[in-house]
Amino acid sequence: MIADKQMKCCICETEIDNGMDYHNPAPLGKSGDVCCTYCNITKVLPVRIEQTRKITEKMSKILVNINKQISLLNNNEINSVIQMIKNRRTELSMAAGSKLSVGQKVQFSGRGMIVKGRLTKINQKTAIVSESNSPKQWKVSISLLEAA
Repeated sequence: MIADKQMKCCICETEIDNGMDYHNPAPLGKSGDVCCTYCNITKVLPVRIEQTRKITEKMSKILVNINKQISLLNNNEINSVIQMIKNRRTELSMAAGSKLSVGQKVQFSGRGMIVKGRLTKINQKTAIVSESNSPKQWKVSISLLEAA
């Protein structure tokens, strides 16, 4: 991002001159605050990385526990869990789909690139996206789409 007016880093209080990069200091700053590149690299990013590590650790523990519980199930119970997962995926897909509309600009990651386009059709779990500046169309899981 490029600043269009004089700003101050909310962490070190250094003046951020017009034309210099500034960054979102979350979680260290308040809404609307900015920080300089130095503080972003030395203070903000390490905090974000630590938060991500803690979330990953917590999820890992949850998944280990789920795996232990699954190992105790018989075949019928496993089939019931599979059906519950399918139902939950349908719920998530429908919730995501309800926020989309035909003609809306969307994007998704596909084959190592970000594809941008317009929604041409919305199904229960998938959508058809017409790629911008191309005749190519993609059939994409609704859960992978985000507004562009």
